[in-house]
Amino acid sequence: MLVVGAGTGNDVAGALRAGAEHVTAVEIDPEILQLGRELHPEHPYADSSKVTIVVDDARAFFQRDTGKYDLIVFGLLDSHTLFASASSVRLDNFVYTLQSLQEARRLLSDGGLLALSFGAPPESKWVDERLFRNLTDVFGHTPQAYEYPSTDILFLIRQSPVTEPLVANPLVTPRPDYVYRADLAPVTDDWPYLYLNNPGLPVTYIIMIIGIALISVLLTRRALPDFRQWSPFFFLMGAAFFLLETKSITEMALLFGSTWMVNAAVIAAILVMILLANALVETTKLENPLPIYILLGLSLLFNYLVPSSSFLGWNTALRVPLAALAQALPLFFAGIIFAVAFRGTKSIETALGSNMVGAVLGGLCEYASLVLGIRILILIAFGFYALSAAAMAAGRRNSVAAA
Repeated sequence: MLVVGAGTGNDVAGALRAGAEHVTAVEIDPEILQLGRELHPEHPYADSSKVTIVVDDARAFFQRDTGKYDLIVFGLLDSHTLFASASSVRLDNFVYTLQSLQEARRLLSDGGLLALSFGAPPESKWVDERLFRNLTDVFGHTPQAYEYPSTDILFLIRQSPVTEPLVANPLVTPRPDYVYRADLAPVTDDWPYLYLNNPGLPVTYIIMIIGIALISVLLTRRALPDFRQWSPFFFLMGAAFFLLETKSITEMALLFGSTWMVNAAVIAAILVMILLANALVETTKLENPLPIYILLGLSLLFNYLVPSSSFLGWNTALRVPLAALAQALPLFFAGIIFAVAFRGTKSIETALGSNMVGAVLGGLCEYASLVLGIRILILIAFGFYALSAAAMAAGRRNSVAAA
């Protein structure tokens, strides 16, 4: 048996109680596992001969593991019931995507069973219906659906269709009313927003985006009183930079799970790249950064053509630095370009003000992933950088003409 999202051990304890010969328990948070070891009354993690503990993200485990399981259980891998208004829309759920379920199916034995429980509120039934659709798309037939007294839903599905009920328990109610909804967009690695009804921007998000944009301009003008002119180059560089940074944090959750470690790895890699870019410019006295745009474009092309899921099969020691490097490399080249241009600027206020406002725009443009998917953000950033190159070239021509 395989349990992903094993937590403090309730599912593992239930499996051992029911006579499971061996359980592989996958949990991303070692502190939660430790709580299970110390406090769970049945001590499910005590017998290492029957339970193998794996501290890793479920997706990474799916990608690397080669075993076969008679039963795969998706535990409650997220705070499903914490679903206030649109607050959970931005929670990426890479463990429930089509690609994730395909990897889980590969690990099932011929007669194996996959069990997926979910706790969406009754008013958000479409979340369960989307999971029903994803399972149907992956297995080629519909799962059996059951409802607990808590109104949580349990989906059960085998490699081949099963007509007889898989559960006979008076406390669990069959739900044959679930149907395949083609109008619900499936969650994928490129669009992992399980809690968003369909691709689009909620009205509350649109209002928030407009408000943040206006406040940012006003605060920048207040913080930099001399910020009166506009620098298209620094504005576009700020937009592209922050767009890539926020995209990287979202996309790296695919590799490491949605934890603070993701933010730490991505931001640390970006800061190191900026430091290296400044050191390089300082030591080489680079004057014309336009050729660096070629390397910047190639690094963006690499990120677009090589999806982050390609790193899932690597062990953690390689997955973390290589994935962080791939995500941060475009920002290294962008940092070189920015440092050279900033060194030669005539107005620091204009450069900083334009860059800060552009960064806000880039962060807001990241919300385009709710509509178009994550990978399209690379093309948007490419467009920002291409326009910044044109702005730099135009500025150089004007300087020559003025001289």
